Amino acid sequence: MRIMRVGLCLAAALVFWSLRAEASLAASSYTLTTIEHPGDGVWATFTTGINNRGDIVGGYISPPTGHNFLMRRGTFIELPLSGAGGCNDRGDLVGGYADEEGITHGYLARGGDYELTIFDAFGSDYTQPRDVNESGTVVGFWHRIEDDTYHGFVWDKGVISEISISGATNTYITGINARGDMVGLWEDANMNRYGFALLHRQFIDLDALFKTHLEPYGINDMGQIVGTYDESGTAHGLLLAGGTITAIDYPGAIEGSTVVLGINSVGQIVGNYRAAYPDGHVARHGFLGQPGNEK
Repeated sequence: MRIMRVGLCLAAALVFWSLRAEASLAASSYTLTTIEHPGDGVWATFTTGINNRGDIVGGYISPPTGHNFLMRRGTFIELPLSGAGGCNDRGDLVGGYADEEGITHGYLARGGDYELTIFDAFGSDYTQPRDVNESGTVVGFWHRIEDDTYHGFVWDKGVISEISISGATNTYITGINARGDMVGLWEDANMNRYGFALLHRQFIDLDALFKTHLEPYGINDMGQIVGTYDESGTAHGLLLAGGTITAIDYPGAIEGSTVVLGINSVGQIVGNYRAAYPDGHVARHGFLGQPGNEK
């Protein structure tokens, strides 16, 4: 088992982030469009990742089961497994699925024929891949049974390495870009949650740096980060670009329910929000955000 424990160096992180911020794109306004799976009896739709070609991966619930889809140029393509996470430009998809015994296995589905590689991080009962970059490197988190804790992992060509933040009870890796920069969350002993970035494997405490609570879920090759953040007790979708936080809230969504989960290198974003369906039930809707268009 390879283990990388990452410690905090906030002073260096401040300098490093300021240099990165100068090179980042400025935040743009977004045109947001709902994505709903068109099948009969669909109860909820989730969009979780987008690649540089604009392909969107996600899932939907058609009771009693969940399903995965790939949306390409407006066409929904059914996928063989549930629990989708991210996708890359090669057509690789990652996620986790539960077997009949309740064990969640990680998977990498390669290319257009979705050749499957199934893996369990360190023999865990719960392995959840969250993202995959252009070289096929997979990140996510796994459950360690012995002490009931969660730890990040990197899967690269069949070799799994653990990533744990020093002093954290739990560590979750949620996104990776083509350079290998990562984002994630860590929790202390009281289950307080904090956002972080690993840029060139240097740890940046995003909560401390921006003096607010951030939960980052995706990072693109420009260093732009998406997720959620807290402003005066209300959660918003997050775009962090050029050192600036921009709120992303889907119009008409239930307050505090918008979450941004993926961003590609041209700035397109995907995520989910809660709102009522025509029959009155309240559940998640997917969305696509196009940058640079004033509403």
